[in-house]
Amino acid sequence: MIRGPIAVLKIDGTKELAAVQLGDSAALKVGESVVAIGNPGGQDFARTVTAGVVSATDRFLQLQGEASFNLIQTDAAINPGNSGGPLVNYSGQVVGINSAKNDTQGFEGMGFAIPISDALPVIQQLIEKGFASHPALQINIDDRYTEEYASFKDWPAGCYIASVENGEAAAKAGIQAGDIITAINGTAITNSLELTHELFKYKPGDKVSVSYFRGGSTYKTDAVLGEIRSE
Repeated sequence: MIRGPIAVLKIDGTKELAAVQLGDSAALKVGESVVAIGNPGGQDFARTVTAGVVSATDRFLQLQGEASFNLIQTDAAINPGNSGGPLVNYSGQVVGINSAKNDTQGFEGMGFAIPISDALPVIQQLIEKGFASHPALQINIDDRYTEEYASFKDWPAGCYIASVENGEAAAKAGIQAGDIITAINGTAITNSLELTHELFKYKPGDKVSVSYFRGGSTYKTDAVLGEIRSE
C-alpha cells in the first residue's frame, strides 16, 4: 500500500532508450539476490549499484506521518539519493522502487523498497487521470486512544474518532465523533495504522461493514468508502 511519492515523467526522443523489464514482486523469496541502483549523495556518485538480498517482505514503515505497508526489506545499501531508483533481481527485472532506510543508531543494512506490483496501479492511475485514488472513511482519528487507555476505561481497543467530515462516507453511515471503530468487515482494528492497512485493501465506492463502540454497546453499519487523492 502506497500513497506516493511516485511521479510519472514523459520523455521525448526515446528511440535509443530501452525500457526496463518488470518482475513479479509477489514472487520474491527471502534470501533472493537483488541490487539497488541510484545516486547516493547526488550526481557525483550517479548510477551506483549495491548488492544484497531480500531480507523480508510485507514490512511496515511509517515516515513523516505516512504509513507504507507490504514493503520489501533488503540489506542492499540504500542511502540518500537512492530513493526512487530501482531494486532489481538477478534477471535484470525491476521488482521494487527504493524508498527508505532505517537510519536509527545501531541499525545497519535495513533498506526498504515499494513492490513494483503495488506501484504499477498507482502509476497507471497517474497516467490516465493525473492522480491516484485511495479509499477513506473520511474521519479524523485521535491516536492518544491507546489499548492501555481503553483497558483503563473498560472500553474495547480500536480507533477513537475525533471528528467526522460532514456529508462524507462515515457520516452517511451514521458514524459519529466519539465512536470507537473496532473492526472492518470482521477484521479487528486496534489502532489507526491497522485501520489504514485494512481500508487500503478496498477501492473508493466499495461497501464495508464497520463495527463500532458507542455508549457501552457495539454496533455495525455499512459504509461506502469515499475517495482521497494523491497527485
